[in-house]
Amino acid sequence: MSFDKQVSEDALVASERCCCLCHTFCGSKIELHHIKQKAEGGEDTLENCIPLCFNCHAEVKAYNPKHPKGKMYTESELIRHRDNWYEKVKKGFKTPINYEPSKLDYELFQTITVVFGNSSLQYYLTEFDFGADFDNSVFKELYNLEYSFKKPEFEFIDSELEKLKGNLANSISTFSSFKAVNTFRTDHGTQAIRAWFNNYDFYDTEDMKIVDGLNDLATDIWNNYTSLVRECRRKFAYLQV
Repeated sequence: MSFDKQVSEDALVASERCCCLCHTFCGSKIELHHIKQKAEGGEDTLENCIPLCFNCHAEVKAYNPKHPKGKMYTESELIRHRDNWYEKVKKGFKTPINYEPSKLDYELFQTITVVFGNSSLQYYLTEFDFGADFDNSVFKELYNLEYSFKKPEFEFIDSELEKLKGNLANSISTFSSFKAVNTFRTDHGTQAIRAWFNNYDFYDTEDMKIVDGLNDLATDIWNNYTSLVRECRRKFAYLQV
């Protein structure tokens, strides 16, 4: 059995349909995970439930203790992540109408815009066709930023901004993983998909899927960044900094 209707609804409302780990707004693309697995005696209760996005759910379930690599999520850690996020959502709902955005949030926004202000990064995310080889070092600061997003000091106090930041972090992670699997380092020190790497004269159907995938995922990063910028500009319009 899975969680019943009442438990599912309570968890989705408490999380505002956001992943409790990466804080991405998921809408209908969300799953309810048993913190203590049913096979180990876990129950279908709200206390044993944590809403997760597809990516985080796959990561939580994928850890193999027989072949440990990295640090697995413990039950107690999942509970703390969930409870912390539920509390943030509660505080977001209680935000007064005359709420004045935090200068800490503004400073975090500025940190993000500095990274995306790099003209080379903008070009790769908005105009570049990944059918050609590319300079992989352009994405270094982007990945550093995505890693920093996991630290508590890089969380927005405003829950709406935190959700948009979660969407941005998730898109960066998805792009990074896809690129790592489908591209290779060339003799020239650049990065390229398989066809370019092997000096093929043409791309087959699978190669084109990779090119289109990289182009689409790069666009997703820029679109999520743009959404965050627009919301930040609206919230910070009257902030005296």
